[in-house]
Amino acid sequence: MNWALVKRHCADTVILFHHHDTVDIEDFGNLKEIAFDNMALKKALASSALGQDVLEDIISNEWQFGRGSCDMKAALALQLGVVAEYASKAEGKVNLLYLSVGDEESYSQGMRAAVGLLSDLKKKFHLNYILAIDSEPFESNSAQEKVLHVGTVRKMMPVVVTQGILSHMKEPLKGINAVSLLAKVVENIDLNPLLSDLIDGERAPLPSWSYMRDLKENYDVSTVLRAAGYFNVLYLDKSPKELMMTIQHLCQEAVDEFYERY
Repeated sequence: MNWALVKRHCADTVILFHHHDTVDIEDFGNLKEIAFDNMALKKALASSALGQDVLEDIISNEWQFGRGSCDMKAALALQLGVVAEYASKAEGKVNLLYLSVGDEESYSQGMRAAVGLLSDLKKKFHLNYILAIDSEPFESNSAQEKVLHVGTVRKMMPVVVTQGILSHMKEPLKGINAVSLLAKVVENIDLNPLLSDLIDGERAPLPSWSYMRDLKENYDVSTVLRAAGYFNVLYLDKSPKELMMTIQHLCQEAVDEFYERY
């Protein structure tokens, strides 16, 4: 974590926060070594065998290339600029706390660790947190349209493990393939609106699976004994207990349908 505090003679504090990590760069293929170099990547893409629409975007100079250029280099630059500008002023009605965390794209270790830091800073400098601003890129229909999200969303990442019955591949009906069972669970839960709630006209995103695989360590000619997967549930108003009850029901429904079929 990186943090900075512009302190004034008051307690009220505004937090500017963002993450400084990005997702993986493996999808850049042989260009991954320059995935973070905006200009070098743009030049390399211009000489690659790409579609005409991509080449037109490169020539137009209206598009930004490079992993993390918008999420989150832009946020980092903007917030540092605000902090520098505010620090140059002698007066101010609030304290300004800058917080940059890592691991947002995976397990949120940075943000979870930041909770302790925020608590310590609050006590040490006698702060009263009144507002937190997270800078994220947004999508709009025009250059004039700006998007502001108010509030926050909660997240769960349930893990589902399926247990099969071992059999030889030549006799699959004598056993239960854990992958087949998990596939049915995935089908029943993925994008299911029962796990999306609505509040004040805003609907939470539909659930989507992030991981699904067998738990074999090596290949053999037996069916899969165990498989596992996990998915994201973003929710606004429902309780974790309500969601877990729905997930349990959907899993049982998938298992029942699987047994009816086989």
